[in-house]
Amino acid sequence: MSLGEKKAVQARFLLGPAGSGKTFRCLAEIRAVLAASPEGPPLVLLAPKQATFQLERQLLADGAPQGYTRLNIFSFERLARFVLDARAS
Repeated sequence: MSLGEKKAVQARFLLGPAGSGKTFRCLAEIRAVLAASPEGPPLVLLAPKQATFQLERQLLADGAPQGYTRLNIFSFERLARFVLDARAS
């Protein structure tokens, strides 16, 4: 799917104080979606720059889930670069 195509996009925001389980819930839902449909559309997890590597490690701690290659964990800066690069091509 290119950025020029008209597709439905779903965005969800999890808000809450530190320690309320936001990261755990995100990773659990990502694992479930990947297991249910490894060949599905791309997934994007947006996180602060300093947290992207930690999130990848947490997700891969029990081995790579099926469909892992369709998951993109972006910082805000990397997401902006991805969108601008995709628009340029």
